[in-house]
Amino acid sequence: MMGQLGDVVFENLKEPTNLNATKSFTYARHPVISGETKLQRTGEEPQSWNLTIRLHASFCNVEEEMDKLYSLANNLEDGEPSPVPFFLGEELVAEVVIESIQEQVKKTFPDGKILEAVLTLQLTEFV
Repeated sequence: MMGQLGDVVFENLKEPTNLNATKSFTYARHPVISGETKLQRTGEEPQSWNLTIRLHASFCNVEEEMDKLYSLANNLEDGEPSPVPFFLGEELVAEVVIESIQEQVKKTFPDGKILEAVLTLQLTEFV
């Protein structure tokens, strides 16, 4: 198993094709009368990941897997976001929310059902 997001397991051909992590730091800018603006580190932004997943009918039910991911993105509890665990291997990386899903349908069957799709998920650490 490469990893897991909520109850969606990434393994075999369902492993992500791309994973990018971003860690950002925030700085306050303090203008001064003479000289350059001074920077003061004020903290860290929540970590984020872009995860690209290829789904194909030869190894999964594409629409079912897409529905699972959209359900995780809409995971609310009393109107508030409810984070899901994000694992890489056996290690819990963070509790995350899915901020966006970019969907690219590559191929369809003649009846319009999806044969192949590429999804890019933007995950953000829930602090």
